[in-house]
Amino acid sequence: MLNRHINLPTLTTRTAAALVDFVIFVGLFLLASFVLFDPIFTPSDDHSSFYYKNLLLKNETLVNSGLFVKNSDNYYTQLNNGSIDEYKEIIEKYYLTDTYFDSEWYIENGGSRSPLTIEEYNSKILLIGNDDSLFEYATVDGTIDKSLIGVYDKSLYIDENKEKGLSEDGKASLLNFYITTYKGCFSDLFNDKFYLDAYNNVNNAGTYQVVVSMVFASVIPYLIVPLLNKKHFTAGRAIFKIGISNHNGFEIKFYQLIIRGLPPIVLSLLPLLINDLFALMPIYGGYIFISIVTTIILKDKTSLPDLISFTRLVDLKSSSIYKDELDMVRNEDEYE
Repeated sequence: MLNRHINLPTLTTRTAAALVDFVIFVGLFLLASFVLFDPIFTPSDDHSSFYYKNLLLKNETLVNSGLFVKNSDNYYTQLNNGSIDEYKEIIEKYYLTDTYFDSEWYIENGGSRSPLTIEEYNSKILLIGNDDSLFEYATVDGTIDKSLIGVYDKSLYIDENKEKGLSEDGKASLLNFYITTYKGCFSDLFNDKFYLDAYNNVNNAGTYQVVVSMVFASVIPYLIVPLLNKKHFTAGRAIFKIGISNHNGFEIKFYQLIIRGLPPIVLSLLPLLINDLFALMPIYGGYIFISIVTTIILKDKTSLPDLISFTRLVDLKSSSIYKDELDMVRNEDEYE
């Protein structure tokens, strides 16, 4: 180090300054997320925004499918604890009769699939012909009629003549089958492109809101504020009189200040690049953890931002950061 007049701040002082900046960052994030950008990204029925239209399309898809039922509060919900007949009726309506795929609403929104024929329903849904199917083809006067919906396999009854009705095991097997098939209807429903697009647009609204808020909260304290003052203080560094120098102890270049302020901004944008909002906290946490570890274990208390920008923090209460070596010598001569 060429500059003999700088001292490093203590770990306690650095931590206190970093905490002040982090509290400001969190405050700005909450302000941006819940006040500044919330009206833009949150779907609201007060206006016909892009996101509201997508939310409406997503919800209308669920209602128009017929897979939801009204509860006691007059809200549409999935059927829970229904009977065999209730599940059976919904599934058959969805695939076969009064079908969603034939509705004007479905076609107008870009749906292109057709309802199943009875033969397809017997094969794809009831799995007739498979060894583990609970169904068999219907018979009329002893002759198999594949144009009819399949019937329960005789093994599900108390006796083969079906005279005493379904056994308890048979009822349990059928109920489990219809519940599983009912849930499978939703997977089938969500395969239409117009629904997937609406679903993704609604979900992305939340991602965009968080990312834009994080960038806003990162840019102000870590980039704009240091750029607007001669000593490149953040609020925390100003309070605890901590400056920034290059590795030789002299003033840093403009590009070094930019590089130093970039990591929080880049990390905020990562959820968009990898399309995973939940990765944001682990990534941020990892960045902070690595910075803490490097500050503790490295001899000159260099943090991760210091390493990537070739800078170091300086205790201004007992140090002087000069422009260059000539400036240092000039000031020493004047002092003498």
